[in-house]
Amino acid sequence: MRNVLRLRTYNRILRVKAVVPPIHCAKLAFLLALVISQLWSPSNVQLFAQETGVGTYSRLYLVHLARQMRERPDNSENAKSGLLEKHLDPVTILAVRTKSGRAELHTASSDSFFVIEGNATLVTGGSIVNPEGKEEVRGDSVRGGTRAKLAPGDVVHIPTSTPHQVLLDDAGPFVYVLIKTLAH
Repeated sequence: MRNVLRLRTYNRILRVKAVVPPIHCAKLAFLLALVISQLWSPSNVQLFAQETGVGTYSRLYLVHLARQMRERPDNSENAKSGLLEKHLDPVTILAVRTKSGRAELHTASSDSFFVIEGNATLVTGGSIVNPEGKEEVRGDSVRGGTRAKLAPGDVVHIPTSTPHQVLLDDAGPFVYVLIKTLAH
């Protein structure tokens, strides 16, 4: 039975190749794989997370969500400040920056983030100009900090009580996954 199925499959492939030139078959296969990955990957990740309770997010899924967030910025309370956020789970946030951020520091948590798309400059250390707040301190800028260029794939850890600011290098957007860790 298996040999009959293999022969039928082989005959179908031969018929397709006879109708469509080989170069078009390769393009068609690539486009089909691309479409399937676009349609299935986000839902598979969500299904896995729901079944296991584990937060697992593919890059494709995150890019898809970031695109949706940019298309509907009014759904985010920080849209006017140029920061769009979506909480993926209690500690994981997908952040999309369309403008440079304000200076900030957190006395009760550290930040770790993973750059998904875009380029920016991260300023850390130094002091915050015109600070406001106690646990979540915000200000105009960071004075005397160290600058580091950020690009897709970069990983950043900002310890508790460290002044920091994300400055967009170009028009944006700058997309990253942020994980908040509470201080002990």
